[in-house]
Amino acid sequence: MTGDGTLVDIQSEKNNCGYSVIQKILKDRSIDKSIDDLRNDRAQRIEDNPKEFSKIFEVEQWVSSRCPQVANSILIVGGAEKEKKKSPEEIIQIVQEGLIGFYGELCDETRGRRGIAENNHIPPESSYKGTPYKNIKTRDMPAIAMFIKDHKQTSSWGNKKNGAYRNEIQDLMRDGNMAEAVYREMKDLSTINATGKNYQHHVSSFIDMLASTHVEKAPFNSARTQTLLTPNEASTLKKRLELT
Repeated sequence: MTGDGTLVDIQSEKNNCGYSVIQKILKDRSIDKSIDDLRNDRAQRIEDNPKEFSKIFEVEQWVSSRCPQVANSILIVGGAEKEKKKSPEEIIQIVQEGLIGFYGELCDETRGRRGIAENNHIPPESSYKGTPYKNIKTRDMPAIAMFIKDHKQTSSWGNKKNGAYRNEIQDLMRDGNMAEAVYREMKDLSTINATGKNYQHHVSSFIDMLASTHVEKAPFNSARTQTLLTPNEASTLKKRLELT
């Protein structure tokens, strides 16, 4: 129920109604963070400050010892422990070398990124709302790992300041024009003063990924597949970006 008393049906994700409600609130407020982001950030804060959160650790140990089969799905720290936390040096190397993929995979690969890097949704997560792509889960959205100071230079970063840009991307996606939305995002990426290797070096691979990887709950495209781009769109996009 919203503040004005309106009842809103929300499709449950991960068999967790609370998860879905919080995720919808984030999207409705155009906050380009997922509940997984918030959970992972909180998990890292707890791990980094064991004295401050000693009681939480005691509870987690109690649950893990008595209910190990469900501990990974319900614990804050344990539930985020999909991959071993990497050192700052490892995170820096990963981002410099370039890491593209789908958001959930990137979060797993960059455990320990807090304060160093962020996984940038491309297109922005908030732009999926009200479009044919709205049912795609957050972890299945394409993304690229970026240093925080680089991410802040993109036109989609933030929750209000760059709202007009995200609305333009959303309009393109609402029309089913993912190719143009990706083009705009790639052009924007090329304008930032990047740290280390330029992210543009990975644009071609990113486009290939969008044209070759099935995305669950994505709308069928003109080629009748559930990839975010068709091979023809990918080829045209590379030519427009002068990658071929």
